[in-house]
Amino acid sequence: MLSLKPLEPREQKPADIIKILYGSGKQMVPYIYPQIEGPLKSSPANRILLNIFPGKPVRDQISSIQDLEAEARKTVLKSHGISEEAFEAFLRGDKEKFVEIRKWNLVKWEKKFIEDLGIPTSEEVGEPEIDVGDSDMNGLA
Repeated sequence: MLSLKPLEPREQKPADIIKILYGSGKQMVPYIYPQIEGPLKSSPANRILLNIFPGKPVRDQISSIQDLEAEARKTVLKSHGISEEAFEAFLRGDKEKFVEIRKWNLVKWEKKFIEDLGIPTSEEVGEPEIDVGDSDMNGLA
């Protein structure tokens, strides 16, 4: 996700990644939908590199992207690995569809990033990894 160079929605400036990673306490990278159940909850596609503001879900910041001019909206969405299709699902409140679409978009962007580095990739794309930070194996790793 860092290779996408995430932007803060309001200012459209680079997100302060150090502040996000070290200033968020236990939950390093905030969930978009903390209440979602099943494997989608721990998917990296359900996390986003945005600052946390106490009492305000990061969904509010994502929602504010719709107010941007078309080109700025496209740039900010792309910087977070959110396609127009995923954003439409987000705006409809379709949590599962949003995370599922974003998950596969992130896989495609990651594959392109790896190929751009000159590292060969497989034609087959496997199931994206889960966020092991949420596993039930606390302290066993």
